Amino acid sequence: MKDDGKNNECDGEGQIISGKTSNVTLRNNTFWNSVGSLTLRHGNNNEVYGNTFMGDGVKADVGGTVTVQELPNVTNKELAVC
Repeated sequence: MKDDGKNNECDGEGQIISGKTSNVTLRNNTFWNSVGSLTLRHGNNNEVYGNTFMGDGVKADVGGTVTVQELPNVTNKELAVC
């Protein structure tokens, strides 16, 4: 579980966080000007909610959420350019 994290310019190689298991919760994290995505590639029944991705409008490829699994629950996601 990753809760209430504040991530500033946390650039990944396409992925900031890569979930590869089941029954994981990623909630209420803020990603500021971070290149990459929150990715769930393997596993099932994961929950992703309340995460915010914000960019400065200059840096390209500021991320979002990617899921490749069965039964993901992704809610209350916010994307913004500030």
